[in-house]
Amino acid sequence: MGFIKFIGWLVVPYIMLFIRWKNMGNIGKIFSIPWAIISLIVLLSAMSSGGENSPDTVTTTATVNQKEDVKADNTAQESAAKADKEAKAKADAEAKKKAEEEKAKNPQWNTKEIYADKNGNVDLAVKLLKAVEDISTNLEKETASPATVMKTPWNYYGKAMSFSGEIGFVQDYPPGSNFEKMGILSQIVIGAEDGTPVDLLLTIPSGSLKVGDKISILAVPVGIFDNDNKLGGKTQVLAAVANKLI
Repeated sequence: MGFIKFIGWLVVPYIMLFIRWKNMGNIGKIFSIPWAIISLIVLLSAMSSGGENSPDTVTTTATVNQKEDVKADNTAQESAAKADKEAKAKADAEAKKKAEEEKAKNPQWNTKEIYADKNGNVDLAVKLLKAVEDISTNLEKETASPATVMKTPWNYYGKAMSFSGEIGFVQDYPPGSNFEKMGILSQIVIGAEDGTPVDLLLTIPSGSLKVGDKISILAVPVGIFDNDNKLGGKTQVLAAVANKLI
């Protein structure tokens, strides 16, 4: 019996203290209480530690970590896919833009139809001037009289031709107009030095220019127009497109 009590006080002193309390003297209580408290603390610590490292806890933690890893991998893959898609879209847009610029710089002029309001050359010239920007340095120049150009305009499509003369008509076109939608912001008709009328379609506003002013300009021929004249008939004029005044 004494051995059992000894084991009880050694292993579960907090239980023995509760059972033997009334039969213990003051000195026994003084020594037993601290030992019981220490044993109880050790037991509770062991229980807490064991719960944290139990198989179920470890499995749950591993599952959570695995799910977080999978989520992180999916997020990384989605980010990489999005970046690749954006890079491809940007590259495609740049390639398309470059192809359009090259096409604009090398237009297929309509040499079969001479009338500029029917042959589509005005649109080609507008795109060409937008692509090359500086007509004076980026286009082939050729010297010929306005009368010669007007006689065979197809020989001069895509070339920078110089025209000088006095303005007989000037008109700017408002936003939303058919001319503005074509890229034409103003129109000037001059009487060239050799007497040839030249109808100049400009991709810029006419500014302060007025009838009677004398100008010089580089322009790309696109065909001819039949313009109305003051007598109620038609006057044939050379048609050309320009993007700046000299």
